[in-house]
Amino acid sequence: MFFINNALAFTEINPDTGKRWTCNELFAALTSEREQRASISKQLDQIRLGPDVIISWPAQSANLRARWAIHLDEFSIVRRQLTNLGLDLKARYNQFKSELNGFSILKKS
Repeated sequence: MFFINNALAFTEINPDTGKRWTCNELFAALTSEREQRASISKQLDQIRLGPDVIISWPAQSANLRARWAIHLDEFSIVRRQLTNLGLDLKARYNQFKSELNGFSILKKS
């Protein structure tokens, strides 16, 4: 947009009125857009940060204890599964031990 002959009329057309912008209309539109932008920015900040930005110490402690209990359960499950896997591999080895000794490739010459 630029001024025509130093007048306060612009060459751009206002879509609301269908006429050229005046300085007051342009300033009012700018103010309205700034207010909308500030409102949207504030809403985004509230969504991003949420209502409880600072978590209290008791809430953090409860969260830590709950997570620790989950880790203990997972660790005991993994330990039990590894024990069962080791017992299963040992049983299979003992089952096929005699067959493996029968192969001449595995015997020492």
